[in-house]
Amino acid sequence: MTHRHRMKRGVTPRPSDTDLRLLRRMITRGERASGDLMRNGVSFMEAAEKAEKSILPVGHQGQNNPFSSLMRLAAGLGKRMAAARDDRGERLALQAEIGRGVGLCRAALDAPERRERKDIDG
Repeated sequence: MTHRHRMKRGVTPRPSDTDLRLLRRMITRGERASGDLMRNGVSFMEAAEKAEKSILPVGHQGQNNPFSSLMRLAAGLGKRMAAARDDRGERLALQAEIGRGVGLCRAALDAPERRERKDIDG
């Protein structure tokens, strides 16, 4: 996720408007896929693939963040969709998993950004 900015010591990279737009598109397509997986699953996978290279919001740039989890889910979605095509229970469980991930990402993206003042905040 550091491909488009120069790493400066102690400076956290900030997402651009394009990065935020790609993340929001992934979330929107994920919401659609959580409603009807067979119809909207491929567009969700494509949006997640494009958003994979974007810089994540500050505070969510570690390994265990909701954005990376949703992108990993979308990356393996093709095989899981094929297995869930005939099994309604599996399809509903997969849609619920996408819905949970989308909800976490939406909350993280809409949360106000924290201050980064080490002299005041410690």
